Amino acid sequence: MPDAARRRVPSALVVASVAVPMVVAAVVAGLRSATRPLWRDEYATALHASLDFGSLVRAVSHVDGVFGPYYALMHPLHWLGDADEAWYRLPSIAAFIVAAGGVALLALRWWGPVAAVVGGVVFALNPVVLAQATNARPYAISVALFVAALVALDVALRQTPRRWPAWVGYALLAALAALLHPFAAVAVATSAVLVAGRPGRTVVAWLAASAPAGIVALAMLVATSGQSGQLTWLRPADLRETIALLADVAGVSPGYAVAFDLAALGVVAAMAVTTLLAFGRAPGAGPDRVRTVLFAGALLALPAVVLFAGTWLVSPMLTDRYLIWSTVGCALLVGAAAGAAVERAGVRSLVAGALALVVVAGMVALTVQRGLARQPGPSDLAQAVDLIEASARPGDRIVIAQRYWEGGVAYEFARAAGDDAYGEALRALVPDGPQPFADLRVVTGVDPLTTEPADTLDGEDLWLVALTPVTDDDRDALGRSSPTASHASTWTMPRGSASSTSGTRTAAARADPRTMRIARDRPEGRCAGIDSAA
Repeated sequence: MPDAARRRVPSALVVASVAVPMVVAAVVAGLRSATRPLWRDEYATALHASLDFGSLVRAVSHVDGVFGPYYALMHPLHWLGDADEAWYRLPSIAAFIVAAGGVALLALRWWGPVAAVVGGVVFALNPVVLAQATNARPYAISVALFVAALVALDVALRQTPRRWPAWVGYALLAALAALLHPFAAVAVATSAVLVAGRPGRTVVAWLAASAPAGIVALAMLVATSGQSGQLTWLRPADLRETIALLADVAGVSPGYAVAFDLAALGVVAAMAVTTLLAFGRAPGAGPDRVRTVLFAGALLALPAVVLFAGTWLVSPMLTDRYLIWSTVGCALLVGAAAGAAVERAGVRSLVAGALALVVVAGMVALTVQRGLARQPGPSDLAQAVDLIEASARPGDRIVIAQRYWEGGVAYEFARAAGDDAYGEALRALVPDGPQPFADLRVVTGVDPLTTEPADTLDGEDLWLVALTPVTDDDRDALGRSSPTASHASTWTMPRGSASSTSGTRTAAARADPRTMRIARDRPEGRCAGIDSAA
């Protein structure tokens, strides 16, 4: 928004245009957090945040290295006690509220108060960013820092005296965003669109101020390259999956066939083009209007292109959480379209506004359907604990399978069971290396469920708890990591829906994650099991 126009906007309207999205963000984040139990990644946060600094440094040298700064940031929350790990969500929720206000402020500075309200609310309603806003992980905080960096950059780019504090602020905020997650540097790089065509001195200043973010991201990726196995859960995304992910991040994916995602992205693209034309051909419109709309489009699309290329050149890395900074781009695009509709006369502006209305209506529906839907019942591992408590007996063995990329499984199991001794044992174990793939425990009590370390598989029943179906590789890993690998022939990891042996007692465990009870017939030394989730 031009300076003269900004001066004509009443201060109360300026405050309201930023405050409304922040209130919406607070409400939807509170509703979602109240209806979603914590999950394993959040328990991994709670586990690592409870460590002292020296133990944390040792722990992240083995696993979750990219989250080390975030875990250190969360450490003070450990002082609130372990009664409820939901405390660890508060920084993400607060960051989400601040980010919604920051998006609104950017839209206000560029396109006016209507654009601010619409853009900020669209950001707050985006299901992808809403999911991370109520997740005790670093993504929402990194987004908030990135948005704050953009505000500082916008101040620095204006022809005002003493701009160097704004450049310093931009450099610091962008570097912090990358410190919390290195992929934020990709979003920072898209801000090059905002300096394109400006004087050489401004371009050099932007390069110098953006460099720290790139250096931090590169240093983190190099330092944690030995932990790339944590990304093996990702598959190489093809073009269809990339389109679906981009529609998800834009907040417009209906969740059906990719053709619907492509159509929804087509609406967003048409909205962007008509908005660009509305501002670009308006009488007296300056290049800043065009740059800001182009930047919003680049922020939405370019990170997906970069990570798609990285997926095929380096390693799979495409997932919605690694594109979360692009949610800012879509929100700004919708805000710009709304601003064009109320500020400019003409067919292009009306079409842009109508398309923005379609996008907002669709996003509201998706947020109600997905973002705010109540998750029925307790978490997956809490259900597994309930099942074992109801059917297990003292002396039974439990094998908790936790793959390298599934940090927090064992700790969530311990917390769900209320087994404080097990939780403390895991805290002591983490600094010395990644948790073992197979943690063998013996049931010592079932009301509540308590366990102790076991050295053998001797027991009436053997319970296996795993988040996903057990593969051949998992069977090999279980044999290698079990303290009684030589006894592996006495029990079978079942495939498919069921297998049985004459004279063997079996019990089905109906829960997700995969919870199986393998009941042994001692005289014959045979077993059978049922994969309950097949």
